[in-house]
Amino acid sequence: MLTYVLIATINSNNNDPGSRDRIRALAEVVHSHNIPITWAVSSKDVQPIAESLTNWHQDYGDDIVMMLPDFGKIDLRNPEQVVTLREKIPDQIVKHHEQLQSLLEWVDLTIAGANQKNHILVSTLAQLGFDGLWGYGSSKGDCGAPFSFFYPSIEHHNFGGVPASQIAAIPFSSTGTTDLCDLLVGKTVHEPLDLYISNLDGNSWLGFVQQVDASKFSRLSTECIDSLDEHLGRLIGSDVRIQTLSEMVADYRSKFDQTTETYLANESQCLYYNHQCQLTFNADRIEPVQMHNYVSPSMNSKDGSEFDLPPIENFRAQRSRNQVTFQFEIESAKTMPYGFAIWGNHIGLELYQSNVDNVIWVRDRLLLVRTDLDVGKNDIEIVLTI
Repeated sequence: MLTYVLIATINSNNNDPGSRDRIRALAEVVHSHNIPITWAVSSKDVQPIAESLTNWHQDYGDDIVMMLPDFGKIDLRNPEQVVTLREKIPDQIVKHHEQLQSLLEWVDLTIAGANQKNHILVSTLAQLGFDGLWGYGSSKGDCGAPFSFFYPSIEHHNFGGVPASQIAAIPFSSTGTTDLCDLLVGKTVHEPLDLYISNLDGNSWLGFVQQVDASKFSRLSTECIDSLDEHLGRLIGSDVRIQTLSEMVADYRSKFDQTTETYLANESQCLYYNHQCQLTFNADRIEPVQMHNYVSPSMNSKDGSEFDLPPIENFRAQRSRNQVTFQFEIESAKTMPYGFAIWGNHIGLELYQSNVDNVIWVRDRLLLVRTDLDVGKNDIEIVLTI
């Protein structure tokens, strides 16, 4: 079952009577389906609508993500700046927490949101008892991070590696930076959700985060609002569990203690990540076209990108009466996690033997092969049987 959350962001510059009307209009449409909203707000955002948020919490289960301000330009290679940041961040977080709770006494804040992130923020949130950090993918500093939920590395906030913190990293949106209102205008609102639903088989867990900017809501046409109403109605009638973000994070943390394997595949591409790497495959190509290495990244790579991916040599596919054998060679300059995509429909076949770490059947699209390469020549063999 797919887990779904709707997160509404509020532009603090628009906290005027008109802005409050837009927020209430959005809430009215969503709540008509008894769907809770998780509001991403700072104390400044909350003040004008505190009473409404309290009522919506009581009636529909609405919840809060505490938005943190940016902490300015920081050079993490500068020990002085790092020490200053470590001293400053805890007080800032506690201050914002207290301000929000003074306005909303019912709030039990377990999730923070931030545009600017680093490993110091992640470790501080863990020390203060938070469970999650929302907003991944909203800034260039997040490049390299997995596209869905993961546990950040203690040393790199954008790596899904080990040793990992126990803070769950949460994407800004499962549609990248595309707002729900923009999807409605473009008439593509169902497509991202349908892609996730189609990838439920084989994934041990999938969460879909939908973000909507409340200030854009009043600009929508009647046709778009009707489309939103239909979209929310489809959610209620489909194989989707609707939660608040804190509930979704609690669910993820209860099931996994490290970043779990996750993939998304469509007709032309397959995305994959685990706690060791993130891989991107294009259709009909065995090697990944992009890789983020969380275990042994290149020295000059801030996001774990591997710039010279080793090519496959001497690929052979052989078929006998009841077996299919894939053999290929690959030479690597270093020990590293890696993966391959054997495109095609292999439904009905089973793994007979292999010398790789894992072979994943991605529906009827491909076999996704995960292995670790050694320095020098690597001989790969996968045998499938009927």
